[in-house]
Amino acid sequence: MLSEIILEIEKRDNQRNIKIREYAYNKWNSIAKPIHGLGEFEDIIMKIAGIQNNINVDISKRAVVIFCSDNGIVSEGVSQAGMEITGIVAKNITYGSASICHMAEKASVDCIPVDIGIAEQLTDCGSKYPIIEHVIRRCTGNIAREESMTIMEANDAILVGIKLVEDLKNKGCKLIATGEMGIGNTAVSSALAAIMTGEDVAAVTGKGAGGSLEMYQRKIKVLKTVVSRLEKTRQLFESQISGKYNERIEVILELLSKAGGLDIAGMVGLYLGGALYGIPVITDGFISNVAALMAINLCSECKNIIIASHTSAEPAAKIILEKIGIKAVINANMCLGEGTGALMILPLLDMALAVYNNMSTFEDIEIDSYTVY
Repeated sequence: MLSEIILEIEKRDNQRNIKIREYAYNKWNSIAKPIHGLGEFEDIIMKIAGIQNNINVDISKRAVVIFCSDNGIVSEGVSQAGMEITGIVAKNITYGSASICHMAEKASVDCIPVDIGIAEQLTDCGSKYPIIEHVIRRCTGNIAREESMTIMEANDAILVGIKLVEDLKNKGCKLIATGEMGIGNTAVSSALAAIMTGEDVAAVTGKGAGGSLEMYQRKIKVLKTVVSRLEKTRQLFESQISGKYNERIEVILELLSKAGGLDIAGMVGLYLGGALYGIPVITDGFISNVAALMAINLCSECKNIIIASHTSAEPAAKIILEKIGIKAVINANMCLGEGTGALMILPLLDMALAVYNNMSTFEDIEIDSYTVY
């Protein structure tokens, strides 16, 4: 099924989308302001117009999907917090008391928490943002000693993300932000980043949430063991990632099964779903960027629907974004997670859209427009 989805995305003719983007470009230039006066925000609005196949950009109904899952590597002492925190924060989201919830209310965003692999079965959850149960397995394996998940589990987690996009589209959602919650997922993401970029482990690994120097050094040591053990997988990634779609699926599923996280796999599905259903998907920080790189390697068309929100404080954030080839517009050293960085960009896009939709044109005020050189 995954192969059929990717094949459907790749065989589409995107000429109309390109034309719509050109119309949006001309509309921006007709507005009574300096040419490209809103800089990269104009580019993003043009990109969204192309994705939505509509010059009249609409992002009024939007959602943040927060994949919640645990990571077995936590048992190696690579994080300050224990994996019980994942369940606590996930439960807080359902009550509307987590960071992402307060920000979502200000940005008029629906919160969609998804249990895709929390270690414990959650009970007594809130009803403000009901958690969606799509449990693939309860916690991944410890990638320092065993595989993270099976190939089938990795495949199913991606399909969960795709299906969520379909469901949100049917509810009228126009834009999706990525989010995640899972203790240890920065360690997992660093391992994946090292494998996919060829960078040294230390170059793509940060301390995580409040880690000590001793913990950081242990984290580096553990991740070097992981990456060394997966050298054949890294070579497979390098040799087959530019191949046919079935070869790309094989290598990404192997990478996820050996060293991935369920939240990361779910986000890969969100990006694929965005490409399939024509919905823009906003990245959050480092972890969602790793997922974006995987999705683009699976299906290059994913790049055309991805919007990068910010460059996080994690050392690999810039490296991954450069590898993806998409520039983030916010550089604030954020590293909160949950999708908070992705939401920060939305009020800025709303302001840009207010100009795009409501500003007088040069023709309206009867003055000569700027010339584009």
